[in-house]
Amino acid sequence: MSFQYIPFQFSGLPRVRCAFQMRSSANSLLHRSGVEPLPMERLPVERSSVGVSGVNNSLAGNVSFVVKDDFDCVAKNRRSMQEELCIDRFAEVKQIHSDIIIFSPQATGFDEVVQVEADAMATNERKLALMIKTADCQSILVAHKDGKHVMGLHAGWRGNLMNFPKSSIERFCEHYQLNSKDLFVVRGPSLGPNMAEFTDFEKDWKEEFRAWYDEKSKCMDLWALTKDQVLSAGVLKNNIYSIDLCTSTMSDLFFSYRKDKNSGRQASLIWIE
Repeated sequence: MSFQYIPFQFSGLPRVRCAFQMRSSANSLLHRSGVEPLPMERLPVERSSVGVSGVNNSLAGNVSFVVKDDFDCVAKNRRSMQEELCIDRFAEVKQIHSDIIIFSPQATGFDEVVQVEADAMATNERKLALMIKTADCQSILVAHKDGKHVMGLHAGWRGNLMNFPKSSIERFCEHYQLNSKDLFVVRGPSLGPNMAEFTDFEKDWKEEFRAWYDEKSKCMDLWALTKDQVLSAGVLKNNIYSIDLCTSTMSDLFFSYRKDKNSGRQASLIWIE
């Protein structure tokens, strides 16, 4: 099975590429490279047009070694990813829901199990793709307008709780001496506003997050929360993009931990050509 993905291109940054993996085979309509996305709007992809076919394995397409999947199958998926995207090398970390950032990460082998713990990576190295693995959590990809600095971060709801979208951007700018107003940000497919249920707000959250919580549905709008946290880091509103596809609602196309605890992980990648 080939590596299926949604390509994304920041306007005016031809050297920076982004890709958001889908878990299983889909119609080639999704391969819309060159299409300029609109800020904070859903890409023009309808679920009915990208139906799954011929998939028997619930972990088909999984790129993570930390789930209960066959090692050789995972390695094959990662090799397919590398070949399909034409990337020379990629880097990853062992994601632990932390606020740790690795600057200038080392390349990872397609059959290598990483031990370095973090939840974000940043680089100014060309041809090194930063891979973030998710299954409901948010992948947030960041690029500077010069096309020479990129960052990828993993933010589950615990990441939002510690304001990781904001703090990671601030540290990214500090490390490379950048201005946050010159950044572009895109959030990938993740748990949607109507599916991020938290039945005990007081136990899981703090009062400062009440504005993003709907008492009636008991759901947290993580998409809006992340956007606001990115805005609070100084990123301009028109430079913030999102792919508003809910991994839980569309679990036939994306891995979703809330749908299946034995879920695989899909990759989100950003790199400088």
